[in-house]
Amino acid sequence: MILGLGTGWDANEFANLGLPFLPARDRQAALAEAIEIIQGVWGEDPFSFEGQHFRCAGAHVSPLPRQRPNPPIMIAGSGERRTLRQVATSADACNIMQIDPFGGGLLSPEAVANKLAVLHRHCEKIGRPFGTVLRTYTTGWTILARDEAALQAKLAHYFP
Repeated sequence: MILGLGTGWDANEFANLGLPFLPARDRQAALAEAIEIIQGVWGEDPFSFEGQHFRCAGAHVSPLPRQRPNPPIMIAGSGERRTLRQVATSADACNIMQIDPFGGGLLSPEAVANKLAVLHRHCEKIGRPFGTVLRTYTTGWTILARDEAALQAKLAHYFP
């Protein structure tokens, strides 16, 4: 098992869940706290944590995960300052998505290569071998339709 996590980027998804769509910096901080809690409750002893976004007292997962010390954690996203630095410090894997949710459009192969170079630099700064990070890539959606009108109708339905 690999546990995939991310900060989220679709405000509509947050609204549908009745959750506030916090600024990226706050979502990143919440993700860091979540990772700390997840890794803590996968430990041998009860875990307590008090953060800005989350808290727990004496929490423990039982039975413990079979993968020790814990299942690998994958962080999705390609933000160069925060997300890829967080991958270097706290994750076993990253997932870079072809669709750029913040800049719009698609990431070119050169842009993906640049993201991986940034991740490599973050790893170097903390003394982590770059090769220890599993690097994955998601191509996004494939939507099939019989003609352009049907495609546009599907796009309007799924991405209002």
